[in-house]
Amino acid sequence: MKKKNRPKKNRLQTAKKTAAVLALMTSPTIEGAAKAAGVSRAALFLWLKEDAFTAELARARAEAFAGAIGTLKAGTSKAAAVLMELLSSKKETTRRHASIAVLDFALRIREGEELYERMRRLEEAAFGR
Repeated sequence: MKKKNRPKKNRLQTAKKTAAVLALMTSPTIEGAAKAAGVSRAALFLWLKEDAFTAELARARAEAFAGAIGTLKAGTSKAAAVLMELLSSKKETTRRHASIAVLDFALRIREGEELYERMRRLEEAAFGR
């Protein structure tokens, strides 16, 4: 009979840990996350010391961040089009700010490309790639 109870307990604990991970992703405090997950603050602090739990939390955070980056990437074409439209604004201040933004972004892109190329050459020299 004990063997039947153990898997149920483990499933329950896993469900609570999953809820805790989600709560930690959305709550600004440990206390708030514990309450949202329906676990004690002490349990949550213990779980935060477990490698498997912190790895799952890190994975969930990375996945959420990747999703946010994907959303931002999807909007870059529209944002660039709006910025380019602002270059033709009738207001001089708007044109000036848009021009500064375009030049700033172009400079950042160029710096990134140059840095990438330098890194590529260094790796090729160091590792023969």
